[in-house]
Amino acid sequence: MRNDHERLCNEIQLKYKERMVNLRTEMEKRRKKRIAMIETRKNAKIKECTLKHEKKYADIKEYYQDITSTNLDIIKFLKEELQTSQNEEQQSQKEHTKHYRANKNVTQPLNKAKAEKYEFKKKQLIHMEIKAELDIVATEIKSIEGGYKEAEWEYEVKL
Repeated sequence: MRNDHERLCNEIQLKYKERMVNLRTEMEKRRKKRIAMIETRKNAKIKECTLKHEKKYADIKEYYQDITSTNLDIIKFLKEELQTSQNEEQQSQKEHTKHYRANKNVTQPLNKAKAEKYEFKKKQLIHMEIKAELDIVATEIKSIEGGYKEAEWEYEVKL
């Protein structure tokens, strides 16, 4: 009996060990399948995220390239506008200098003529004063000559 019992026990142990090995093998297969499915989903998600991010990166890159291009165009336009303004300012300065010189050329003879006119007026006043004095002296001379002729006549008459 004990032998039967041991044999039975050994058979049961072998049976359960075999079941255990089969169960472990099956569980290992399931685990590997699950891992493979999870890996597949993970790789699919990674690929999906990569594609989304590449699209978003391309959109962002295009956006900033547009901004850069626009800014470069604005800078170019502003440089041209600045150059135009500087050229106009230089042209205006040249014209101002030209007009200043022309005005100076016109005003110098005018100022010279005014100075001459002032000198002539001064000379005229002096001339008028001299003429007035001359008239006074001429009148005095006539009166003195009249007195002299009269005195000469008287002298001749007395002689």
